[in-house]
Amino acid sequence: MEFILKEKFLTKRALNIDVVAKTFKPNWRNKNGFKVKKECDHVVLFTFDDRNEMEKIIATEPWSFDKHLKVLQNYDKEKDLANMKFNRATFWVQVHDIPIRFRTQKVAKEICGAIRAVNEAPTDAEVEGDGFIRV
Repeated sequence: MEFILKEKFLTKRALNIDVVAKTFKPNWRNKNGFKVKKECDHVVLFTFDDRNEMEKIIATEPWSFDKHLKVLQNYDKEKDLANMKFNRATFWVQVHDIPIRFRTQKVAKEICGAIRAVNEAPTDAEVEGDGFIRV
Protein backbone atom coordinates (compact mmCIF):
# COMPACT_ATOMS: atom_id res chain seq x y z
CA MET A 1 0.00 0.00 0.00
CA GLU A 2 1.18 3.52 -0.77
CA PHE A 3 0.81 6.65 1.34
CA ILE A 4 1.21 9.95 -0.43
CA LEU A 5 1.97 13.50 0.67
CA LYS A 6 1.21 16.26 -1.77
CA GLU A 7 3.43 19.25 -1.13
CA LYS A 8 3.48 22.74 -2.54
CA PHE A 9 6.74 24.65 -2.38
CA LEU A 10 6.01 28.33 -1.79
CA THR A 11 8.80 29.75 -3.90
CA LYS A 12 9.08 31.27 -7.36
CA ARG A 13 12.38 29.52 -8.06
CA ALA A 14 12.41 26.49 -10.33
CA LEU A 15 12.53 23.18 -8.43
CA ASN A 16 15.18 20.60 -9.12
CA ILE A 17 13.50 17.34 -8.09
CA ASP A 18 16.83 15.58 -7.50
CA VAL A 19 17.95 18.32 -5.10
CA VAL A 20 14.59 18.15 -3.32
CA ALA A 21 14.97 14.38 -2.81
CA LYS A 22 18.58 14.69 -1.62
CA THR A 23 17.62 17.45 0.82
CA PHE A 24 14.80 15.61 2.57
CA LYS A 25 16.27 12.11 2.65
CA PRO A 26 18.66 12.88 5.57
CA ASN A 27 16.18 15.27 7.24
CA TRP A 28 13.30 12.82 7.38
CA ARG A 29 15.45 9.78 8.22
CA ASN A 30 12.73 7.32 7.32
CA LYS A 31 13.79 3.68 7.15
CA ASN A 32 12.04 2.70 3.94
CA GLY A 33 12.77 5.83 1.93
CA PHE A 34 10.31 7.53 -0.39
CA LYS A 35 9.66 8.24 -4.05
CA VAL A 36 9.46 11.75 -5.41
CA LYS A 37 7.47 12.89 -8.44
CA LYS A 38 7.01 16.41 -9.72
CA GLU A 39 3.31 16.83 -10.38
CA CYS A 40 3.04 20.39 -11.65
CA ASP A 41 4.54 23.81 -11.02
CA HIS A 42 5.93 23.74 -7.45
CA VAL A 43 3.80 20.72 -6.48
CA VAL A 44 5.53 17.44 -5.64
CA LEU A 45 4.20 14.04 -4.59
CA PHE A 46 6.16 12.08 -1.97
CA THR A 47 5.17 8.41 -1.84
CA PHE A 48 5.88 6.23 1.21
CA ASP A 49 5.19 2.57 1.90
CA ASP A 50 4.86 3.12 5.66
CA ARG A 51 2.00 5.25 7.04
CA ASN A 52 3.82 5.86 10.35
CA GLU A 53 6.82 7.37 8.59
CA MET A 54 4.59 9.69 6.59
CA GLU A 55 2.62 10.73 9.69
CA LYS A 56 5.87 11.46 11.55
CA ILE A 57 6.77 13.95 8.81
CA ILE A 58 3.37 15.61 9.06
CA ALA A 59 3.64 15.78 12.86
CA THR A 60 6.95 17.63 12.69
CA GLU A 61 5.76 20.47 10.47
CA PRO A 62 6.54 23.09 9.36
CA TRP A 63 9.08 22.13 6.70
CA SER A 64 10.96 24.47 4.44
CA PHE A 65 13.13 24.18 1.38
CA ASP A 66 15.71 26.78 0.39
CA LYS A 67 14.32 29.09 3.12
CA HIS A 68 10.78 28.88 1.72
CA LEU A 69 7.80 27.23 3.37
CA LYS A 70 6.32 24.10 1.87
CA VAL A 71 2.74 23.19 2.68
CA LEU A 72 1.85 19.52 2.82
CA GLN A 73 -1.32 17.46 2.80
CA ASN A 74 -2.27 13.82 2.77
CA TYR A 75 -3.20 12.83 -0.74
CA ASP A 76 -5.75 10.21 -1.68
CA LYS A 77 -5.66 9.08 -5.31
CA GLU A 78 -9.44 9.48 -5.41
CA LYS A 79 -9.11 13.27 -5.03
CA ASP A 80 -8.65 15.62 -7.95
CA LEU A 81 -5.19 17.19 -7.62
CA ALA A 82 -6.32 20.44 -9.20
CA ASN A 83 -8.98 21.01 -6.52
CA MET A 84 -6.62 20.68 -3.57
CA LYS A 85 -5.86 23.95 -1.79
CA PHE A 86 -2.69 24.72 0.11
CA ASN A 87 -4.03 27.32 2.48
CA ARG A 88 -3.03 25.92 5.90
CA ALA A 89 0.24 25.18 7.62
CA THR A 90 1.13 24.07 11.12
CA PHE A 91 3.58 26.13 13.19
CA TRP A 92 5.10 25.81 16.64
CA VAL A 93 4.37 28.84 18.83
CA GLN A 94 6.34 29.78 21.95
CA VAL A 95 4.32 31.35 24.78
CA HIS A 96 6.59 33.29 27.15
CA ASP A 97 6.23 34.80 30.62
CA ILE A 98 3.83 32.22 32.02
CA PRO A 99 4.26 31.43 35.73
CA ILE A 100 5.62 27.92 36.21
CA ARG A 101 2.41 26.54 37.70
CA PHE A 102 0.53 27.58 34.54
CA ARG A 103 2.97 26.05 32.03
CA THR A 104 0.61 23.30 31.03
CA GLN A 105 -0.84 22.18 27.74
CA LYS A 106 -4.32 23.14 28.93
CA VAL A 107 -3.34 26.77 29.61
CA ALA A 108 -1.28 27.01 26.43
CA LYS A 109 -4.21 25.69 24.38
CA GLU A 110 -6.50 28.32 25.88
CA ILE A 111 -4.03 31.11 25.12
CA CYS A 112 -3.27 29.92 21.60
CA GLY A 113 -6.84 28.93 20.80
CA ALA A 114 -7.43 32.54 19.76
CA ILE A 115 -4.98 32.03 16.88
CA ARG A 116 -6.53 28.84 15.48
CA ALA A 117 -6.86 25.18 16.27
CA VAL A 118 -4.18 23.84 18.60
CA ASN A 119 -2.74 20.39 17.89
CA GLU A 120 -1.94 17.99 20.67
CA ALA A 121 1.74 17.87 21.59
CA PRO A 122 3.29 14.43 22.21
CA THR A 123 4.36 15.03 25.84
CA ASP A 124 4.77 17.92 28.26
CA ALA A 125 8.52 17.30 28.33
CA GLU A 126 8.77 18.07 24.61
CA VAL A 127 6.93 21.38 24.86
CA GLU A 128 8.66 22.94 27.85
CA GLY A 129 11.50 25.36 27.19
CA ASP A 130 13.61 27.83 29.12
CA GLY A 131 10.88 30.08 30.52
CA PHE A 132 8.28 29.28 27.88
CA ILE A 133 5.93 26.59 26.66
CA ARG A 134 5.76 25.41 23.06
CA VAL A 135 2.40 24.74 21.41
